[in-house]
Amino acid sequence: MWKGPDQMKYHGKIVGVTFLGGPTYSEGEYPPRWHNETPLPYRHYHMIYSQTPFLTPEKREQILKKNEFDVTQLQLERFPCIDDFEVVMRAPLFESENQENDFDYTACFFSPSRGYLAGFCYYTHEDYTTAIMSQAETVIPWGTLTFPYYDFGQSYAFMVMEADGYIYVLNGTYEEAGTKGYKNWFKVEKNRYFSQWEHARQLSRAYEEQRKKQ
Repeated sequence: MWKGPDQMKYHGKIVGVTFLGGPTYSEGEYPPRWHNETPLPYRHYHMIYSQTPFLTPEKREQILKKNEFDVTQLQLERFPCIDDFEVVMRAPLFESENQENDFDYTACFFSPSRGYLAGFCYYTHEDYTTAIMSQAETVIPWGTLTFPYYDFGQSYAFMVMEADGYIYVLNGTYEEAGTKGYKNWFKVEKNRYFSQWEHARQLSRAYEEQRKKQ
């Protein structure tokens, strides 16, 4: 069984997983983790998103020239389109938990027909909890070919950018992204991408309001 950041945080046995406003899965019934048949080579690193607010206008201009997405390394038309893409709020179930409002939900990219796609249930999950998602100023992952949204750490690499009415997502481990390539790569129709994030925000607000009443 996969042991992700959630289990490392709580040091308990996971017995299931639940989606906010959606289904609950017991151990052994987890949705699969989807990935493409072959990795997508893309050996070009970008400035991570968290550093962008600190750029001066002069520095930003210099960075922009080096940070543009290198379309020569891949063809965007190769990206499969995920028509049933969803942004879900996911929480692990532990043996000691039995109160719904005690769950710590975090955002995740999901497809009912494929399973887990990518995202924050594996990596930067602490940035997209229900508490964070409830805040009006929270910025969702989005970038352009000129300045893609890029984040990486010891065990992950994640990139999001918009082009021609679609949102393109590249996701994998940092080590493999620079050698074998990104394990997950797909595109989502732009309106669906943003509407799914808004739906997840609405669920998060309702959940946090309910918690405050307890």
